Amino acid sequence: MESRDGGFYDLLRRSLAILFLVGVFCLQTSASEGGTALPDSYLAKVDSIPDFPQVPPGSGRATGRASQFCGPAAVTNVLVWLDNNGFPDMVPDVANASVEYKLMKYLGQDSFMKVGKTGSSPSNVMSGLYKYCRQRGYRPLIEWRGWRKGGPFKTSGVPDLRWLFAGSIGTSNVILNIGFYRYEAGTDTYSRISGHFVTMVGYEGAYGANPKIIIHDPSLRSGRVTKHEYCRLVLIRSGTFA
Repeated sequence: MESRDGGFYDLLRRSLAILFLVGVFCLQTSASEGGTALPDSYLAKVDSIPDFPQVPPGSGRATGRASQFCGPAAVTNVLVWLDNNGFPDMVPDVANASVEYKLMKYLGQDSFMKVGKTGSSPSNVMSGLYKYCRQRGYRPLIEWRGWRKGGPFKTSGVPDLRWLFAGSIGTSNVILNIGFYRYEAGTDTYSRISGHFVTMVGYEGAYGANPKIIIHDPSLRSGRVTKHEYCRLVLIRSGTFA
């Protein structure tokens, strides 16, 4: 379904890389910002990265801590895809909705992503993901760019679209931490009121004025069936972020 309105110890030498961008984080293995030209669009993984909801199977709505599990859910999409594409033992062998939700809850523990009443911070999601990958026998490379704290994973203060697009190609994957802001016209100020994690699964029109990123959204707003949501990027040319 598409929406255009707008996842072993013998293998330790494999490298995983994860990018976090303003409202995004990525699990990246092979892409780089270097001289290789990016394709204008990348759709190879749109149909193969899962789109798990952040709530228990059979639940009609998100309540309590389940309403804050967007981070673990967005990461689970990527871990399951990696497990099916060259990174065995990344997730438990049995794959069904119940098992995937158990993985989300496992990742949300205080010993990993520390999901609380207000969700999980990007730094906690990255730290938890790093610890989980090491537990599964992999040594991940995690990168973050954005205005929120990225801890040891921060590589730059300013996100870059080329970095974002490159991070979604091949066995690299991107997770976005999207910020929701209230705009005050009188002061030309944007005040953050909340945030949300989603999985980026592709992009279109990288060289155009307003490229689109394609996401899988774990919130129930997006439904329980796989839904590709196309989000057009528009440059904000003035204002201050509070």
